[in-house]
Amino acid sequence: PYTKTIDWDDISKTNLSSTVSVWDDATSDWKTYNGSAGDLTNGLIAPFQGFWVQANGGTGSFTIQAADIATSAGTFLGRTTEEDSTGSMAITASSSNFFTSAFLSFGRDGEISGDRGDAPKLLPLHASPRLAAMTIIDSSAFKINHLPFEYDGTLAIPLDILALEIDSIGNFITQAQEVNLVFNISELPGHITYSILDNSTGLALESNNSPVITITTEEKGSFSPIPNGPVGPYPLIGEPGYTLLIQYGTLDHSDNTGLPNVYALHQNYPNPFNPATTILYDLPERSHVLIMIYDILGHEVRTLVNNQQSAGFNSVVWNGKDRFGRTVGTGVYFCRINAEGFIKTRKMILLK
Repeated sequence: PYTKTIDWDDISKTNLSSTVSVWDDATSDWKTYNGSAGDLTNGLIAPFQGFWVQANGGTGSFTIQAADIATSAGTFLGRTTEEDSTGSMAITASSSNFFTSAFLSFGRDGEISGDRGDAPKLLPLHASPRLAAMTIIDSSAFKINHLPFEYDGTLAIPLDILALEIDSIGNFITQAQEVNLVFNISELPGHITYSILDNSTGLALESNNSPVITITTEEKGSFSPIPNGPVGPYPLIGEPGYTLLIQYGTLDHSDNTGLPNVYALHQNYPNPFNPATTILYDLPERSHVLIMIYDILGHEVRTLVNNQQSAGFNSVVWNGKDRFGRTVGTGVYFCRINAEGFIKTRKMILLK
Protein backbone atom coordinates (compact mmCIF):
# COMPACT_ATOMS: atom_id res chain seq x y z
CA PRO A 1 0.00 0.00 0.00
CA TYR A 2 3.03 2.33 -0.13
CA THR A 3 4.92 4.02 -2.98
CA LYS A 4 8.32 3.34 -1.39
CA THR A 5 10.11 0.12 -0.46
CA ILE A 6 9.69 -0.57 3.27
CA ASP A 7 12.32 -2.34 5.42
CA TRP A 8 10.51 -4.71 7.80
CA ASP A 9 13.52 -4.83 10.14
CA ASP A 10 13.16 -1.11 10.87
CA ILE A 11 9.41 -1.03 11.53
CA SER A 12 8.38 -0.50 15.16
CA LYS A 13 6.32 -3.50 16.33
CA THR A 14 4.16 -4.09 19.42
CA ASN A 15 2.79 -7.55 20.32
CA LEU A 16 3.65 -8.69 16.83
CA SER A 17 5.42 -11.68 15.35
CA SER A 18 8.79 -10.78 13.87
CA THR A 19 7.85 -12.56 10.62
CA VAL A 20 6.30 -10.99 7.54
CA SER A 21 4.90 -12.73 4.45
CA VAL A 22 4.30 -11.31 0.97
CA TRP A 23 2.29 -13.10 -1.71
CA ASP A 24 4.28 -13.54 -4.93
CA ASP A 25 1.84 -14.16 -7.76
CA ALA A 26 4.64 -15.06 -10.19
CA THR A 27 5.47 -18.21 -8.24
CA SER A 28 2.02 -18.65 -6.68
CA ASP A 29 3.54 -18.83 -3.23
CA TRP A 30 4.43 -16.77 -0.17
CA LYS A 31 7.82 -15.09 0.39
CA THR A 32 8.65 -14.95 4.11
CA TYR A 33 11.26 -13.33 6.39
CA ASN A 34 11.80 -13.34 10.17
CA GLY A 35 14.75 -10.98 10.59
CA SER A 36 17.47 -13.55 9.90
CA ALA A 37 16.11 -16.20 7.51
CA GLY A 38 13.62 -16.60 4.71
CA ASP A 39 13.20 -15.95 0.99
CA LEU A 40 11.81 -12.38 1.12
CA THR A 41 15.01 -10.44 0.38
CA ASN A 42 16.16 -8.79 3.63
CA GLY A 43 12.52 -8.18 4.62
CA LEU A 44 12.09 -5.53 1.90
CA ILE A 45 8.45 -4.89 1.00
CA ALA A 46 8.32 -3.48 -2.52
CA PRO A 47 5.99 -0.59 -3.51
CA PHE A 48 2.27 -1.48 -3.64
CA GLN A 49 2.81 -4.99 -2.23
CA GLY A 50 0.39 -6.19 0.39
CA PHE A 51 1.88 -8.12 3.32
CA TRP A 52 0.63 -10.41 6.09
CA VAL A 53 1.70 -10.31 9.75
CA GLN A 54 0.32 -11.92 12.89
CA ALA A 55 -0.28 -10.61 16.40
CA ASN A 56 1.64 -12.29 19.21
CA GLY A 57 0.89 -11.93 22.91
CA GLY A 58 -1.85 -9.30 22.68
CA THR A 59 -3.32 -6.73 20.32
CA GLY A 60 -0.71 -6.29 17.60
CA SER A 61 0.31 -3.00 16.04
CA PHE A 62 3.13 -1.51 14.01
CA THR A 63 4.22 1.96 13.00
CA ILE A 64 5.81 2.88 9.67
CA GLN A 65 7.88 6.06 9.71
CA ALA A 66 9.92 7.87 7.08
CA ALA A 67 13.09 6.30 8.46
CA ASP A 68 11.70 2.84 7.62
CA ILE A 69 11.89 3.54 3.88
CA ALA A 70 14.61 1.32 2.45
CA THR A 71 17.55 2.67 0.50
CA SER A 72 17.43 -0.26 -1.93
CA ALA A 73 14.56 -1.66 -3.96
CA GLY A 74 12.56 -4.64 -2.75
CA THR A 75 12.88 -7.72 -4.95
CA PHE A 76 12.16 -11.43 -4.75
CA LEU A 77 15.76 -12.63 -4.63
CA GLY A 78 17.78 -14.72 -2.17
CA ARG A 79 18.42 -12.94 1.12
CA THR A 80 21.71 -11.60 2.41
CA THR A 81 22.53 -12.35 6.03
CA GLU A 82 22.65 -9.28 8.24
CA GLU A 83 25.76 -8.74 10.34
CA ASP A 84 23.85 -9.24 13.57
CA SER A 85 22.31 -12.54 12.45
CA THR A 86 23.32 -15.53 14.56
CA GLY A 87 22.90 -17.97 11.70
CA SER A 88 20.49 -19.98 9.59
CA MET A 89 20.18 -22.86 7.15
CA ALA A 90 17.90 -23.42 4.17
CA ILE A 91 16.42 -26.70 2.90
CA THR A 92 15.32 -26.54 -0.74
CA ALA A 93 13.26 -29.30 -2.34
CA SER A 94 13.03 -29.38 -6.13
CA SER A 95 11.56 -31.54 -8.86
CA SER A 96 11.46 -31.09 -12.63
CA ASN A 97 8.71 -28.47 -12.36
CA PHE A 98 8.64 -27.02 -8.85
CA PHE A 99 10.76 -25.98 -5.90
CA THR A 100 10.07 -25.00 -2.29
CA SER A 101 12.15 -24.04 0.74
CA ALA A 102 12.00 -24.36 4.51
CA PHE A 103 14.34 -22.53 6.87
CA LEU A 104 15.90 -22.87 10.30
CA SER A 105 17.17 -19.73 12.00
CA PHE A 106 19.16 -19.56 15.23
CA GLY A 107 18.77 -16.67 17.65
CA ARG A 108 19.56 -15.88 21.24
CA ASP A 109 15.81 -15.44 21.81
CA GLY A 110 14.91 -18.66 19.96
CA GLU A 111 12.67 -21.20 21.69
CA ILE A 112 12.20 -24.92 21.11
CA SER A 113 8.41 -24.90 21.37
CA GLY A 114 7.72 -21.80 19.28
CA ASP A 115 8.37 -18.06 19.44
CA ARG A 116 7.88 -14.79 17.61
CA GLY A 117 10.52 -15.69 15.02
CA ASP A 118 8.61 -18.72 13.70
CA ALA A 119 6.77 -18.33 10.39
CA PRO A 120 3.82 -20.63 9.61
CA LYS A 121 3.73 -22.45 6.28
CA LEU A 122 0.79 -20.63 4.71
CA LEU A 123 -1.64 -22.17 2.25
CA PRO A 124 -1.50 -20.46 -1.16
CA LEU A 125 -4.05 -17.84 -2.15
CA HIS A 126 -4.59 -19.79 -5.38
CA ALA A 127 -4.38 -23.60 -5.38
CA SER A 128 -2.15 -25.11 -8.06
CA PRO A 129 0.23 -28.09 -8.32
CA ARG A 130 3.35 -27.54 -6.20
CA LEU A 131 5.88 -28.86 -3.71
CA ALA A 132 5.54 -27.91 -0.04
CA ALA A 133 8.33 -28.21 2.53
CA MET A 134 7.63 -27.61 6.22
CA THR A 135 8.96 -28.29 9.68
CA ILE A 136 6.55 -29.25 12.47
CA ILE A 137 6.26 -27.45 15.82
CA ASP A 138 3.61 -28.57 18.32
CA SER A 139 1.45 -30.12 15.58
CA SER A 140 1.61 -27.02 13.34
CA ALA A 141 3.37 -26.52 9.99
CA PHE A 142 6.09 -23.86 9.70
CA LYS A 143 8.19 -22.43 6.90
CA ILE A 144 10.72 -20.86 9.28
CA ASN A 145 11.61 -22.55 12.57
CA HIS A 146 13.43 -20.15 14.92
CA LEU A 147 15.61 -22.17 17.31
CA PRO A 148 17.94 -21.35 20.22
CA PHE A 149 21.48 -20.32 19.32
CA GLU A 150 22.77 -22.23 22.34
CA TYR A 151 21.43 -25.55 23.64
CA ASP A 152 22.78 -28.54 25.52
CA GLY A 153 22.22 -31.61 23.38
CA THR A 154 20.35 -32.46 20.18
CA LEU A 155 16.98 -31.25 18.87
CA ALA A 156 14.77 -33.52 16.74
CA ILE A 157 12.78 -31.42 14.23
CA PRO A 158 10.09 -33.19 12.14
CA LEU A 159 10.36 -32.32 8.43
CA ASP A 160 7.77 -33.09 5.76
CA ILE A 161 7.94 -32.71 1.97
CA LEU A 162 4.69 -32.92 -0.01
CA ALA A 163 4.23 -33.20 -3.78
CA LEU A 164 0.75 -31.82 -4.47
CA GLU A 165 -1.63 -32.03 -7.43
CA ILE A 166 -5.25 -30.82 -7.74
CA ASP A 167 -8.00 -33.47 -7.85
CA SER A 168 -11.33 -33.28 -9.67
CA ILE A 169 -13.05 -31.34 -6.86
CA GLY A 170 -10.26 -28.84 -6.34
CA ASN A 171 -8.55 -30.39 -3.31
CA PHE A 172 -4.82 -30.91 -2.91
CA ILE A 173 -3.86 -34.57 -3.30
CA THR A 174 -0.45 -35.86 -2.24
CA GLN A 175 1.68 -37.73 -4.77
CA ALA A 176 4.66 -40.08 -4.75
CA GLN A 177 7.35 -38.14 -6.58
CA GLU A 178 11.15 -38.07 -6.78
CA VAL A 179 12.49 -34.87 -5.20
CA ASN A 180 16.00 -33.51 -4.69
CA LEU A 181 16.90 -31.94 -1.33
CA VAL A 182 19.68 -29.36 -1.12
CA PHE A 183 20.94 -28.08 2.25
CA ASN A 184 22.45 -24.58 2.24
CA ILE A 185 24.57 -24.38 5.40
CA SER A 186 26.80 -21.45 4.45
CA GLU A 187 25.28 -19.43 7.32
CA LEU A 188 25.05 -22.31 9.82
CA PRO A 189 26.77 -21.42 13.13
CA GLY A 190 30.08 -23.24 13.59
CA HIS A 191 29.02 -25.06 16.78
CA ILE A 192 25.88 -26.53 15.17
CA THR A 193 25.77 -29.59 12.92
CA TYR A 194 22.88 -31.58 11.49
CA SER A 195 21.83 -34.90 10.04
CA ILE A 196 18.55 -36.17 8.58
CA LEU A 197 16.66 -39.41 9.25
CA ASP A 198 14.15 -41.15 6.99
CA ASN A 199 11.29 -41.91 9.40
CA SER A 200 9.92 -44.78 7.31
CA THR A 201 13.18 -46.76 7.37
CA GLY A 202 14.96 -45.29 10.39
CA LEU A 203 18.03 -44.80 8.21
CA ALA A 204 20.19 -41.70 8.31
CA LEU A 205 20.75 -39.88 5.03
CA GLU A 206 24.34 -38.68 4.91
CA SER A 207 23.49 -35.09 4.03
CA ASN A 208 26.64 -33.58 5.51
CA ASN A 209 28.71 -35.40 2.89
CA SER A 210 26.41 -34.94 -0.12
CA PRO A 211 25.32 -31.65 -1.71
CA VAL A 212 22.09 -33.25 -3.00
CA ILE A 213 19.90 -35.99 -1.52
CA THR A 214 17.20 -37.66 -3.61
CA ILE A 215 14.03 -38.71 -1.81
CA THR A 216 10.57 -39.93 -2.83
CA THR A 217 7.54 -38.19 -1.35
CA GLU A 218 4.62 -40.22 -0.01
CA GLU A 219 0.98 -40.57 -1.02
CA LYS A 220 -0.87 -39.51 2.14
CA GLY A 221 -4.36 -38.57 0.98
CA SER A 222 -5.93 -35.22 0.18
CA PHE A 223 -6.96 -32.00 1.91
CA SER A 224 -8.72 -28.74 1.17
CA PRO A 225 -6.57 -25.80 0.00
CA ILE A 226 -9.02 -23.36 1.60
CA PRO A 227 -7.96 -22.06 5.06
CA ASN A 228 -10.41 -21.44 7.89
CA GLY A 229 -9.85 -17.69 7.53
CA PRO A 230 -8.49 -15.40 4.80
CA VAL A 231 -5.00 -16.80 5.47
CA GLY A 232 -4.05 -20.03 7.24
CA PRO A 233 -1.32 -22.67 7.58
CA TYR A 234 -1.09 -26.04 5.87
CA PRO A 235 -2.77 -28.88 7.80
CA LEU A 236 -0.69 -31.86 8.88
CA ILE A 237 -1.26 -34.88 6.63
CA GLY A 238 -0.19 -38.21 8.10
CA GLU A 239 3.20 -38.54 9.78
CA PRO A 240 6.19 -36.38 8.79
CA GLY A 241 8.51 -38.23 6.43
CA TYR A 242 11.80 -37.07 7.93
CA THR A 243 13.49 -35.83 11.09
CA LEU A 244 16.23 -33.22 11.24
CA LEU A 245 18.70 -33.82 14.07
CA ILE A 246 20.22 -30.49 15.11
CA GLN A 247 23.34 -31.15 17.18
CA TYR A 248 24.80 -28.41 19.36
CA GLY A 249 28.49 -28.40 20.24
CA THR A 250 30.06 -26.40 23.04
CA LEU A 251 30.19 -22.67 22.33
CA ASP A 252 33.28 -21.07 23.81
CA HIS A 253 32.22 -17.53 24.80
CA SER A 254 35.84 -16.44 25.21
CA ASP A 255 36.72 -17.37 21.65
CA ASN A 256 35.43 -14.81 19.15
CA THR A 257 36.32 -17.03 16.20
CA GLY A 258 33.49 -19.43 17.01
CA LEU A 259 35.91 -22.34 16.45
CA PRO A 260 36.84 -25.11 18.90
CA ASN A 261 40.00 -24.65 20.95
CA VAL A 262 41.06 -28.31 21.00
CA TYR A 263 40.59 -31.54 19.06
CA ALA A 264 37.76 -33.71 20.38
CA LEU A 265 35.78 -36.83 19.53
CA HIS A 266 32.42 -36.80 21.30
CA GLN A 267 30.23 -39.75 22.20
CA ASN A 268 28.03 -40.77 19.30
CA TYR A 269 24.30 -39.97 19.38
CA PRO A 270 22.18 -41.97 19.92
CA ASN A 271 24.03 -44.72 21.78
CA PRO A 272 22.93 -47.52 21.79
CA PHE A 273 21.60 -47.05 18.24
CA ASN A 274 19.69 -48.80 15.48
CA PRO A 275 20.39 -48.53 12.62
CA ALA A 276 22.23 -45.17 12.39
CA THR A 277 24.16 -42.87 14.68
CA THR A 278 25.81 -39.45 14.44
CA ILE A 279 29.46 -38.93 15.42
CA LEU A 280 30.52 -35.41 16.43
CA TYR A 281 34.14 -34.19 16.40
CA ASP A 282 35.93 -30.85 16.77
CA LEU A 283 38.84 -29.50 14.73
CA PRO A 284 40.60 -26.34 15.97
CA GLU A 285 42.48 -26.00 12.66
CA ARG A 286 42.42 -27.36 9.13
CA SER A 287 43.46 -31.01 9.42
CA HIS A 288 43.66 -34.30 7.61
CA VAL A 289 40.98 -36.41 9.33
CA LEU A 290 40.75 -40.20 9.40
CA ILE A 291 37.69 -41.71 11.13
CA MET A 292 37.32 -45.48 11.11
CA ILE A 293 34.95 -48.04 12.62
CA TYR A 294 36.30 -51.28 14.13
CA ASP A 295 34.55 -54.33 15.56
CA ILE A 296 35.32 -55.78 19.01
CA LEU A 297 38.06 -58.01 17.51
CA GLY A 298 39.85 -55.00 16.07
CA HIS A 299 38.88 -55.70 12.47
CA GLU A 300 38.28 -52.66 10.28
CA VAL A 301 34.56 -52.33 9.46
CA ARG A 302 34.41 -49.06 7.54
CA THR A 303 36.25 -45.81 6.88
CA LEU A 304 33.87 -42.87 7.35
CA VAL A 305 36.24 -39.94 6.73
CA ASN A 306 39.66 -39.75 5.07
CA ASN A 307 40.30 -36.23 3.78
CA GLN A 308 41.33 -32.67 4.59
CA GLN A 309 38.69 -30.71 6.51
CA SER A 310 38.37 -27.11 7.66
CA ALA A 311 38.41 -26.12 11.32
CA GLY A 312 35.04 -26.29 13.02
CA PHE A 313 32.44 -28.46 14.74
CA ASN A 314 31.89 -31.45 12.47
CA SER A 315 29.78 -34.57 12.28
CA VAL A 316 29.44 -37.72 10.23
CA VAL A 317 26.68 -40.34 10.19
CA TRP A 318 27.37 -44.07 10.28
CA ASN A 319 24.42 -46.00 8.85
CA GLY A 320 25.42 -49.34 10.38
CA LYS A 321 26.90 -50.74 7.16
CA ASP A 322 30.39 -52.04 6.41
CA ARG A 323 32.66 -50.98 3.54
CA PHE A 324 30.90 -53.43 1.21
CA GLY A 325 27.46 -51.96 1.92
CA ARG A 326 26.34 -54.87 4.10
CA THR A 327 24.41 -54.20 7.31
CA VAL A 328 26.46 -55.23 10.34
CA GLY A 329 25.09 -57.18 13.27
CA THR A 330 24.31 -56.37 16.89
CA GLY A 331 27.40 -55.75 18.96
CA VAL A 332 30.05 -53.40 20.30
CA TYR A 333 31.93 -51.25 17.81
CA PHE A 334 34.64 -48.64 18.18
CA CYS A 335 34.98 -45.28 16.45
CA ARG A 336 38.57 -44.00 16.14
CA ILE A 337 39.71 -40.56 14.96
CA ASN A 338 43.24 -39.59 13.92
CA ALA A 339 43.69 -35.89 13.13
CA GLU A 340 47.17 -34.34 13.01
CA GLY A 341 48.40 -36.64 15.79
CA PHE A 342 45.24 -36.43 17.89
CA ILE A 343 43.93 -39.98 18.45
CA LYS A 344 40.76 -40.84 20.33
CA THR A 345 38.46 -43.87 20.44
CA ARG A 346 34.81 -44.12 21.53
CA LYS A 347 32.77 -47.29 22.18
CA MET A 348 29.43 -47.63 20.39
CA ILE A 349 26.68 -50.22 20.81
CA LEU A 350 24.44 -51.38 17.96
CA LEU A 351 21.23 -53.04 19.17
CA LYS A 352 18.68 -54.70 16.89
